[in-house]
Amino acid sequence: MDDPLPDIMKDFYLQPGPVCASTLASKEASLQDRLAGFQPLQYGCTELDGAVLLGGLQRGSVVGISADNADGFGLLMGLQGTIRAILDSSASRALVITPKPLASVSKLIMEIAKSELLKSGLQHEQIEEKCRSSLDRVMLSVVFDIDGIWPTISELLQPCVTVASPSIALEEQNTSSHKPDQYITAAEIQDSEDEDLSYPFGHDRIKYQNESRAPSYDAQNESSSAMCSPEIIVVTHFSTLLTSLFARREKTAAHKSLALLRARLQRLSSSTSTNPLILLVNSTTEESTETTLRSIFPSVRGLRPSRPSFGAVFNQFLDLHILCTEVLQDNLDSLHQIVDACGH
Repeated sequence: MDDPLPDIMKDFYLQPGPVCASTLASKEASLQDRLAGFQPLQYGCTELDGAVLLGGLQRGSVVGISADNADGFGLLMGLQGTIRAILDSSASRALVITPKPLASVSKLIMEIAKSELLKSGLQHEQIEEKCRSSLDRVMLSVVFDIDGIWPTISELLQPCVTVASPSIALEEQNTSSHKPDQYITAAEIQDSEDEDLSYPFGHDRIKYQNESRAPSYDAQNESSSAMCSPEIIVVTHFSTLLTSLFARREKTAAHKSLALLRARLQRLSSSTSTNPLILLVNSTTEESTETTLRSIFPSVRGLRPSRPSFGAVFNQFLDLHILCTEVLQDNLDSLHQIVDACGH
């Protein structure tokens, strides 16, 4: 099997020369001014959006979400804000990259969209139409390992191409793990698991087609931006991809691959015209402590939070890291008692 790293790492070692500090400061100020014009991503929860995220997640950044249940709350954190942004048109295009089956992820996206639209008080027919037109701007890329992300990133780093809108934007990209240049469109890519799948609102089976059609929204704007970078990119189950990478590849080579991916993601978020928000959904692991160091008090043991999977490795990708861990009410009461007893 050919190793894709030699080809894709050629430009990684072409490090830029020294740059004047004033030049860097000017570029950073220009970037921040541009990002200020974008609406931040919000979840619709006052406590989360205001107190935790201080107004929302800013475009042009790489945000990590580490959650105890990567298939549950973590996935919702990655997708709910994205779908809300699509529905309220604060983002015109989104991309979801996942190693999980197409059917399960696309079904969850549909359920989130329906749940958000039900809050607006629309009739069923209006919800169906709004859901169809909005999710027409969501792409779904199915990958099997870290190497499968390369074709997608390479495609997004290319200049925008004016093309007609795709038939359906929830697209399955079954990318090769060792052929980065095979991110191409096929007449139809289907999964055998999807043959009898019935989607909400009677949505047709997901397919990938090159045929053009008249879109339900502004044709000129959408046709000119169809191949541009999406405003939001979500990579789910990132710890699964990392586990696969370190299991298949020697440690030094694995870290080189991650270093290049980190550089590409940073370039994608800060250098492209859309400055997309990139969300990496990670899992957590319980912190193990030697038996002799463990507390004999259950309430104290329960206060110990979970740790992000691949903590130091994962954190190197991020501008912001959000840890979502469950704290039971009994543990909160115990914590309050400890704080009160200490007089703080």
